[in-house]
Amino acid sequence: MAWPSVSDDHPLDCGACKSTGSEGEEGLTNSVPFAIGAEPHCPLHAVVLGDRMRILGPLLAILGVLVALSAMAEPPANHTSAGQIAAEFLAAFNGGDRPAYEGYLRDHWPGFKDAVDYAELRAQSGGFDVVSRTPGSDTAQQEVVKARLADDFQTFEVEVGPGPGHPIQRLSFTSADRPASIPAPTRVPPAQIGRLVDAELAAMGDFSGAVLVAREGRPIYSRAEGFADRAHGVRNTAQTRFRIASMGKMFTAVAILQLSQARKLDLDATVGSILTEYPNAEFGRGVTVRQLLTHTGGAGDFMSKLWADNYLRLNTPADYIALFGGRSPAFKPGSRFDYANYGFIVLGRMVEVVSGESYEDYLRAHIFEPAGMFSSGLNAPPIEASQLATSYVKTVDGYGPPPPPFQGAATPAGGAYTTVGDLLAFANALDGWRLLDRKHTQLLLAPKVKGDDGEYAFGFEVRDTNGVNDVGHDGGGPGENGGLRILNKGEVTVIALSNVAPTWRANWLCEYIAARIRVQ
Repeated sequence: MAWPSVSDDHPLDCGACKSTGSEGEEGLTNSVPFAIGAEPHCPLHAVVLGDRMRILGPLLAILGVLVALSAMAEPPANHTSAGQIAAEFLAAFNGGDRPAYEGYLRDHWPGFKDAVDYAELRAQSGGFDVVSRTPGSDTAQQEVVKARLADDFQTFEVEVGPGPGHPIQRLSFTSADRPASIPAPTRVPPAQIGRLVDAELAAMGDFSGAVLVAREGRPIYSRAEGFADRAHGVRNTAQTRFRIASMGKMFTAVAILQLSQARKLDLDATVGSILTEYPNAEFGRGVTVRQLLTHTGGAGDFMSKLWADNYLRLNTPADYIALFGGRSPAFKPGSRFDYANYGFIVLGRMVEVVSGESYEDYLRAHIFEPAGMFSSGLNAPPIEASQLATSYVKTVDGYGPPPPPFQGAATPAGGAYTTVGDLLAFANALDGWRLLDRKHTQLLLAPKVKGDDGEYAFGFEVRDTNGVNDVGHDGGGPGENGGLRILNKGEVTVIALSNVAPTWRANWLCEYIAARIRVQ
């Protein structure tokens, strides 16, 4: 996982961050590393705009399952200028005293402009503990650190300049492997997972959402916490519908594979051969369906100032293509992975053109109804509006609505609504070859490229979670986050959804359970 960062100009008045675009438009960045001072990004939107930041993971190690780092001796300090600054920064960051932290940055980091943006980073990580250090110098220091509230390790680097106080020039956190000195979590029998999750939810204290764990397709644990509607005191239940952000990419990928199975669409066809009036000729003739499914086409993102200024008139995939389709590929198609929300918009339009149905109608007729997902949809309101959880953004000041653009229409890139039970039905339908035949189900889920966290198939993430094969997808946006993990080809299914983000409790909880429940 790579941490986010922040920058200076933000098109969305969300009160949490500032950001600049990376695709020629002033707007939200599509870059990942948390490189303080060098390439600042935002802890909120680096996650929500494309799920580029992979969520921290489980919150607290409990019941003796994980070795507590607080009980481990910190490696000997490096008595260099950079080593001292690294230790001082972590002490200020970990202290939880925002005025003191901001004061430290003002005194030691002349180029740093805004410390408020790191409030969410502190809330998500709970601070960092040093696991190991490499020999440093007076100008550079590198350490491996672990987030206190997650099963997540980062390489922490600091560079300082000459002169009095050795001012900070750069700080960064980048994903690191689990050190050999720290064992992986112990897996527990499925019958014990309920007690483990109950204890974890108690440790969280503020989870708002629903959780479901199934074995061989049948629920063995389900629980809901928090409020679907805080103003009216409506609590979440197992039947509450939640928005799921980029988890909806799984539906788009299944739709494309269905059309391929029916011999109506060639995965190696170019965009222009299917969307014959696609605005940009270079994109149309150079990018294939397969590349869009694997985020290797250079399609980029659409979340930017241009999007924020026009979101009210963006209701269909064709609307998005009319606004963003003039762009050329961001790099040579097929040359590398770069998570691209816009690519799934284009795929959604292909579904419409090839099938002759709207994207929403196609999902209902060919995915939701065959799978038995009767509480799922895209933009049509549920029968009882109170059953759709209100989305909330949690800040240091309380709970508020998401920024306006995130309240717009759902798309093939994300934003559908569903329940934990419907997502189990979706997983079971995949496993039972009721959405695709066996050949195309295997094609859908087979890893294709190295992604941001593990490997990527067609619209599905593929991971090795504590030694077990794990497919699914995370989703994260203001007021919506969650995860679906299918372990060992359906032996265990873990689902967690939430209507509060940040912080990203559902994503963490899903990964926490997936790493700890025993499979054969």
